[in-house]
Amino acid sequence: MLPHDPTTPVPHGFAEIFAEALGASTFTLVQLQQELARRKVMLSVATLSYWQTGRSQPARAGSLRALGVIEEILGLPNGTLLSALPRSAQPAWSPITALEDHEPASQVLESMGLGFNNPLSNIVLADFTHCGLPGGLERQAVRRLVCADAEGVRRFPGVFHGAEPGLHPPRVVPGTGIQLGEVIEIPGQCAVAVEFLFPHPLSLGELAWYEYTVEWEADDDPHNYHSLALTTQVKAVTMGAIFHEDPPAAARLLHTTPDGSTISQLASWGQTKGDIQFTLRNAPPGIMDLEWWAAGSDPVWS
Repeated sequence: MLPHDPTTPVPHGFAEIFAEALGASTFTLVQLQQELARRKVMLSVATLSYWQTGRSQPARAGSLRALGVIEEILGLPNGTLLSALPRSAQPAWSPITALEDHEPASQVLESMGLGFNNPLSNIVLADFTHCGLPGGLERQAVRRLVCADAEGVRRFPGVFHGAEPGLHPPRVVPGTGIQLGEVIEIPGQCAVAVEFLFPHPLSLGELAWYEYTVEWEADDDPHNYHSLALTTQVKAVTMGAIFHEDPPAAARLLHTTPDGSTISQLASWGQTKGDIQFTLRNAPPGIMDLEWWAAGSDPVWS
C-alpha cells in the first residue's frame, strides 16, 4: 500500500520537504554536511542552506546524485527529494535511443511536429499486457495520471511496435480522457507513430487522467515479456501481465538503468497461479522488463 494517495499533488515543494525532513532528524546543517563529506559527497553548508530555504535547488548532475545520499542519511524513502523537484530539474533520457533503429520513428514524429520530449510528468502509471487473446491477438492496456509542465499542452506523441515486419501494424484505441489525432506507419517497421490529443489544452500544473489500448497480431514466438520505458522517476508504477491461457511457471521484473550499465532484479515469482502484478513507488528512470517462462524453460539475463 502506498503511504499517501499518489493522485493528490504533493502540497510542498523541494525546499519545504527538505526542511521538514531535516527538522525531524537529529542532524543540523553542519552535521549533515559533515556526514556527506564522510561519504565522499562534497556540498557546502551554504548550498544546503540555500536548498533548505528555497533560495536555490539542486540542478547539476553531482547535486542530483547527492540527493540519494541525503535521503539515506535522513531516513527518507528512495526518491522523496528527487521527485519533489520540478520535472525540468529531474534527469531525463529518451527511450527512443534504446531502439536498435530509432531514426525512422524520430523522422516520422518530426514530420508530425512532435518529439519525445513532451511537457508532461507521469504521476501514476498502470501498464498491463494481455497474452493469448482469441483470434491470435495481444493487447496492452495503459492508464496514466499526468501533470502538465507547461501552459497550453494539448497533444503528445506515442510510438507502438507490433510483433514483426510483415504483420499488420498495431492498432491504437483511445479511451477515457484522450483522443487520437494523426496516425502514421513507420517505414520498414511493424510500428506506428500516433498523435494523442487532450479534449482541451491543459494549464500549467493541471492533472489529466487518460486510458488507451494497443492491439497487435501475435507471431509464432510465445509472448513472454513486457517492457516499459520510464523517462524520469514516477511516483507510482503498476506493471503486470494477464494470461488468457495457461499462466507461466515463473516470472521476474528487471530494471535497466538508462545508460544500460546496470540490470537489477526488482521482483520474482515462482509457481505462479495466474496473472502477475507489481507496484513500485518512486520508480526510477530506465527500462522495466517483466519476463515469464513456462516449466522447463530457463530465463535469459539480457
